[in-house]
Amino acid sequence: MNNKFKQLMGRTRIVSRSAQLAIFVLSAVGAFLLRFEFIIPAQFLHHLFFGVVAWAVVKSVVFHLHRLDRGWWRFVSTPDLVRIGSANCIGSIAGGLVILLFGPAGFPRSLYFLDFLLCFGATAGIRLAVRL
Repeated sequence: MNNKFKQLMGRTRIVSRSAQLAIFVLSAVGAFLLRFEFIIPAQFLHHLFFGVVAWAVVKSVVFHLHRLDRGWWRFVSTPDLVRIGSANCIGSIAGGLVILLFGPAGFPRSLYFLDFLLCFGATAGIRLAVRL
């Protein structure tokens, strides 16, 4: 491979990882905002911080293992969307287990599903938007 192509792929991967990390964080925050009708009570701010960190770290690792931080999004296809769905399911379940085992007590159960829906919609949607 020539040097220019390697540089382009490196930049593409950085942009992809950064966009995914932003989606992970925003979907977790969005789940909290939806759950608490856009006013998060002070006693749940610790839950918010822990949930954002747990989901962002776990989903970043899962998406990397599913090789979703590589390639160009303008060539997204149906198999890619299946991988995105699989990575979101595994990431949400693994993140949920981390939160259940190590997180603060009283973590609202509805957040697990809300985060999954928001994250799947955003990670699939951004790729489809780039393709369009």
